[in-house]
Amino acid sequence: YPPEALKKPSIGGLLNPNLERLLKLEPDWIITQGHHQTLASFSDQYGIRFQAVTLDRLEDLCRAIDLIAKGFEIPNRGHVLKDRIRAEIESVRSRVADRERKRVLILLERRPGDLSGLTTIGPGSFLDDALSLAGGDNLFSDARGFYPQVSKESVLMRAPEVILELHPNGLSEDLKARLRSDWDRLPGLPNITRIEFLTSDYLLIPGPRVGRIIARLAEAVHPEVFHD
Repeated sequence: YPPEALKKPSIGGLLNPNLERLLKLEPDWIITQGHHQTLASFSDQYGIRFQAVTLDRLEDLCRAIDLIAKGFEIPNRGHVLKDRIRAEIESVRSRVADRERKRVLILLERRPGDLSGLTTIGPGSFLDDALSLAGGDNLFSDARGFYPQVSKESVLMRAPEVILELHPNGLSEDLKARLRSDWDRLPGLPNITRIEFLTSDYLLIPGPRVGRIIARLAEAVHPEVFHD
């Protein structure tokens, strides 16, 4: 995303970029999400401008947009993008503002079959900010770290009202049924708990589609607002 990006040459993954291929592209500026020592050293070696951008929190996104737009000497386009994002967020926030907030467990990863390896979101993370704007309270807002692992016993003790499993790479109907059956076999889960599997490919990307992320979370937490 956007579709035009598919026409650009690939230089490998974030953790293992192909430096020879990158050098052949003769970049003027290398921008990374978070610190990347390999690319920082590579840029220094070849005299290429380098910038690491922090995107841990929602507020970091606007700073990153300003930095990049200024670097490209198009600050007005940065302002337009920020205004659009803010308007999208406010539209969602206002729709759920008068709704009772729900205790929400967001899962980023787990092993099918036994509800082990549960990875959720901690306080101060990008998704924690997004969930709050969507009208939900993070079930593990007191955990340590952005993405802590938790036990199914601790989940039961906290009695979530909504469980959202994020699978941005998609799910087959068979696997979704298996994942759902894991929860059905968990004794003590309140009957009021609603479980949803979200598969939109943008859910874990803190970028220009953040308004869409918050809207999707709000729709899952407060479906009555969006499906009346």
